[in-house]
Amino acid sequence: VTIRTTDSGGLTFDKTFTVSVTDVVENTAPTDITLDSLSVAENITGSHVANISGVDPDGVALTYSIVGGADSAMFEVVGNMLHLAPSVSADYETKTQLEVQLQATDPDGLSFSKLVTIEVTDINETPTNITLSSSATQENSAAGTVVGDLSAADPDVGDTHNFNIVGGAGSNLFEINANN
Repeated sequence: VTIRTTDSGGLTFDKTFTVSVTDVVENTAPTDITLDSLSVAENITGSHVANISGVDPDGVALTYSIVGGADSAMFEVVGNMLHLAPSVSADYETKTQLEVQLQATDPDGLSFSKLVTIEVTDINETPTNITLSSSATQENSAAGTVVGDLSAADPDVGDTHNFNIVGGAGSNLFEINANN
């Protein structure tokens, strides 16, 4: 910048100065945390949930940790990845959403935390049992006599089931009609 001085007689002198602007070293806390996925499939123990990234105005590397949330014990952070803990799997039939509070911390200890909700996605699970309401019929019963009603136990509430005879002693003597 050039500055001029003028005396009372109108005479002037100019001089150029260089002014340096220095950065004030003031650390700013991280401002956000994002996940590249907000869902996890049920029944997969220790599964990867998401990659974690944070926003820091200073552009420094951040470390991530779990600091709370109703389901925090189900999760772990490995580097910049959120996983279900090694012995944990989510179960859609028990809980469809999980909450965990994550924290991003900069090298100077300034931090930002955020509560995130992870959706648990349902997968079709294998039926676990078949019951027959009665397993006896009277001798000389007419063809088509209903022996009993069939039903299936299944972790997936609302699943419908078909029944088929696939073998066994006397299987040629019976037929299935719907669930009878």
